[in-house]
Order: sequence, then structure tokens, then C-alpha cells
Amino acid sequence: MVSAVFHSPREAAALAPAAAAVAVPGMPKTAATPAAEPARPARDPFDWPGLAGRILAPLAGMALLVGIWALLT
Repeated sequence: MVSAVFHSPREAAALAPAAAAVAVPGMPKTAATPAAEPARPARDPFDWPGLAGRILAPLAGMALLVGIWALLT
């Protein structure tokens, strides 16, 4: 109790926000509590046209070449 007399008002002001941010069970949250973190953005949908352009088109071309080769031989 004696140490409270020797604390400066600046130290008390610096410690007050930290003490107010501590959650106490059964006590309602006040404005001194930190705000919740924002939610993560939703995942981007799968790029089906990109898949068709990068993978399916070359596969279809290779299948066409193999089919023509099979017909010619």
C-alpha cells in the first residue's frame, strides 16, 4: 500500500489502459477493450476458364494429333 504513494501520475496513466484491457469474467466489455480483428477475405473461386485455357486445350490438341496419327497409320 505504501508503494502506491510513490507512483507518479504518469505511471498510473500508462498502466490504466493495460489494466482496463484485461478481461474479467462476468463483467461486460467496455470501450477500453481492443477491437476484434477483421475477418479474413473469402477465398477466390476456382478459375475454371484458366484451367481450360492452360491445361485442357493442350491436352485436346495432343489427343487430336494422336488421333490423326492413328488414322494415318
